[in-house]
Amino acid sequence: MLLRLRQLCFHPALIADAEATLQKKETDKETFKVELARAKKEVGPEFVRKIKAMRLESAVERAKAEKSGEDASASSDECSICFEDILANESGGAVTRCGHSYCRPCITEHIG
Repeated sequence: MLLRLRQLCFHPALIADAEATLQKKETDKETFKVELARAKKEVGPEFVRKIKAMRLESAVERAKAEKSGEDASASSDECSICFEDILANESGGAVTRCGHSYCRPCITEHIG
């Protein structure tokens, strides 16, 4: 039985998917670095620090709510237009200068 589990874990289809996932994570990491540098240039490092602090506070509150068994779904990670979870959106999100968060498709559609 252990042999079958090993064979399953090292199945070529699973390994290929893992490589694609790793590649996507690396691409996402590079994209994040570029976006962070652009944000610092566009709105300044102080604004970026403020948004990071807000996001960290939101994550801590969500973790505390989950730990205590409360509903952690009400968070600041929801789009101000469609009210969907920004983190669940493949395209990612955007934060405006006023500090509101939007999923990228919504903000692109409403601005463009």
